[in-house]
Amino acid sequence: MTYICGSELTKGGDSSSLSKIPEARLGEVIYVTKGKTLAWGGTAILERLPSGAVMKTPIPSPYCPPEEEDYRRNMRLEAKIYAMMGEHPCVPKILNWDQETCYLTMIYMDNGNL
Repeated sequence: MTYICGSELTKGGDSSSLSKIPEARLGEVIYVTKGKTLAWGGTAILERLPSGAVMKTPIPSPYCPPEEEDYRRNMRLEAKIYAMMGEHPCVPKILNWDQETCYLTMIYMDNGNL
């Protein structure tokens, strides 16, 4: 997997920033980061956004759609669990859940991970 820093693409407000993404070679996955990578888990990538929030994104796997769908299914389940639990001081507050992309945005909590 090749990483491209998303903040570098958008510097200067250039609307043609997507044209700066190179063409992927056969078997290569290009991932444009949304912030600073905090962790790479079994099913998702956690990044600290410029706003300070954390975004959890399912790992892209375009060459294995069933695997990618499993990652998305896990994210949907996690979002449901957060919704069922409600707010708690020891659990990150959910700021946004995007059903289409399966992106989960939450507050950043110091002192480790879940």
